[in-house]
Amino acid sequence: MVLVVDVFVTVLHASSGAGPYTSLQNRVLWRVSSAVAARLSGRRPVLASSAPLMALATPVAWMTFLTVGFALLYHPVIGSFPADPPLEVQGWAASIYLSGYLTTTLGVGDVVPAGAVWRIASVVQSALGFALFSASITYVLSIYGRHTADAALALHLHNLFRDSELGDWGAEGSEHRSTVRSLA
Repeated sequence: MVLVVDVFVTVLHASSGAGPYTSLQNRVLWRVSSAVAARLSGRRPVLASSAPLMALATPVAWMTFLTVGFALLYHPVIGSFPADPPLEVQGWAASIYLSGYLTTTLGVGDVVPAGAVWRIASVVQSALGFALFSASITYVLSIYGRHTADAALALHLHNLFRDSELGDWGAEGSEHRSTVRSLA
């Protein structure tokens, strides 16, 4: 349930900020990036790479949570699922394999859940995996779009003020001030 809330808040209700897990994850990644950057002479590249890291870590974490969550459900009964060819691994490895396959595809592979409840669970997991994959793409593209807009604004401001001092705009002062106000 935390996964569903996190994806909903982070992707579909972005004006309220990130979801509970994504907020925690991003705070931890920022603190780690800041600590690493503090120990290095070139802080800027480390800190600049933390945002893309956060953007990619979020969908990976979502997919991991979905896969592990369903693997926990399948684990007690994985031995009763027919496999063709028979699985070389059993236990947790087989549970993660089945769950990972169902999360990332819209079908079943060589392991087929036995019984109506488990077949319905596999359909639900495949649907959630497909929805999560779509939401992840939406999330990453929205962040990339925002980053592009921010970079364009920064470049515009840099070019605007490159040849003038902030405190001494001279005759162009009113034009610069109105441009800055329109960008805010």
